Amino acid sequence: LHLEKSLAERVSPLKKWEEVTFGFGLGEAECKAYRKINMDNINQKQTELYQSIVFCDFDGTITEQETLGRVFSKFAPDMWRPIGEDLTSGKINVREAVTKTINSIDSSNYDDILDYTLNFSIRPGFEALLDFLESRNVPMVILSGGIRGMVETRLGKLINRMHSIFAADIDTRGKYLRANSAYEGKTELVDKVRV
Repeated sequence: LHLEKSLAERVSPLKKWEEVTFGFGLGEAECKAYRKINMDNINQKQTELYQSIVFCDFDGTITEQETLGRVFSKFAPDMWRPIGEDLTSGKINVREAVTKTINSIDSSNYDDILDYTLNFSIRPGFEALLDFLESRNVPMVILSGGIRGMVETRLGKLINRMHSIFAADIDTRGKYLRANSAYEGKTELVDKVRV
């Protein structure tokens, strides 16, 4: 797969990084600085051309377990139970289910959610896969319909080995969490095909 234009150009909706707060418990200035550093890193990395790129899901792929559903079961059980049933039966789509559930969680729980994410194991062999890809100059791009903070927290030191991460950002400024996605689709919070 050849990239004819940089992915940084494709993430142009994110150019207003100064308006986005990640919700890492940082103040607005720190979040702006983090976002600028992240975008500078994306701009630098994504102007390179690659013969191949690996796009990979996170929940239940890089992690051994589905993390987002378990987080919802722990932090919003009364909301998630009926929403999960509606999702399974096809009454609502993934975007509606994830957005409604995230929006029902008190912002004060966000740090606990990130801590809880550390309970989920990275799939055995993942680091060996990264070694293999890096030896062949093949970047790993994570496309997750989940929460960026959860992905980054669980990856820990492995985050530096990812080319890019596309996932929903969380705004913790209000009483309840709010999900923000530059790639929200009709049926998914992060429309992976659009990315």
